[in-house]
Amino acid sequence: MKSNPGKKAAAEKRSQSVSVVLDSKLRYLAEIAARKHRRSVSNYIEWAVADSFHDMDLGGLPETPNHIGIVTLADKSNYLWDVYESDRFVKFASDYPNLLTHEEQILVIVMVRPARLELATF
Repeated sequence: MKSNPGKKAAAEKRSQSVSVVLDSKLRYLAEIAARKHRRSVSNYIEWAVADSFHDMDLGGLPETPNHIGIVTLADKSNYLWDVYESDRFVKFASDYPNLLTHEEQILVIVMVRPARLELATF
C-alpha cells in the first residue's frame, strides 16, 4: 500500500484538544477580548497562550540577540519542538532538568544507568 505524504503532513498539523475550566468572569472577559481581536474564544485562548511564551523566562541558558539576559520559551520553541516525543524529551531534559517531574527524573536515571554500567565494565 502506498503512503500518502500529503495526508501525513496534514495529520501532523492538526491541533490538539485541551479542556479548560474558566470561572464565569474570566470566560466573559475572554469573550470580550476575542471579539476585540475578531477571533473565536478558542482561537483567542490559543493565541494568548502562544503570546505568553514571549514573557516566559526559562533561565539557565545563554542570552539571545533579541533578549539580553533572558531566554524565553518563544526563543527556544523551535529547538524544543520535535515530531518525535523521545527527541523532545531528551532536549527538554538536557536543557531544563530543574523543570522535570519526578517521573521524568526517574526516566532519565533509567536511561543513563545502562551507559554508566557499560563504562564500568571497561
